[in-house]
Amino acid sequence: YQVMGAAVRFNMDNFSAAVNYVAEELNKADQDTWSAVAAYKMNEARVYTSFGFTEYEGDHDQSYYTFGADYAVTGN
Repeated sequence: YQVMGAAVRFNMDNFSAAVNYVAEELNKADQDTWSAVAAYKMNEARVYTSFGFTEYEGDHDQSYYTFGADYAVTGN
């Protein structure tokens, strides 16, 4: 099993974003995954989204999407 990846992250004030790449090889089969996230925070509230896709060797691909919001009731 071999895995290699890279990530780029960005934060400025209340906005954050990231892009990730992961390459894997298992039993001579390759798969590549790309994903990205973005979030915006307003006081205790946060809205965010993420998406990604994986390309498998052969004819099999997979993707996901997430949209959400959360609210902090108490601090840590």
